[in-house]
Amino acid sequence: MEVDYEMERLGIKKYGERFTDEHYQKLVEYDKEGKLFMNTHEFMKTTKPEYFKQIFNEIAANESADPKPIKQV
Repeated sequence: MEVDYEMERLGIKKYGERFTDEHYQKLVEYDKEGKLFMNTHEFMKTTKPEYFKQIFNEIAANESADPKPIKQV
């Protein structure tokens, strides 16, 4: 989520917008230029490129959905 906010701050993509190959390329450019926060830079170094779309499109969509209440016993 922090990376998503940073991409919006840098004008790479709007928060909640679907992540595309073009967004990834822009993120890589900003990383090479040293414009990313350290946490985002570390995320870029430790995450395989092929996982970015899944992380930002599928997982992020699940996080933003209303969670079902947990029944406490």
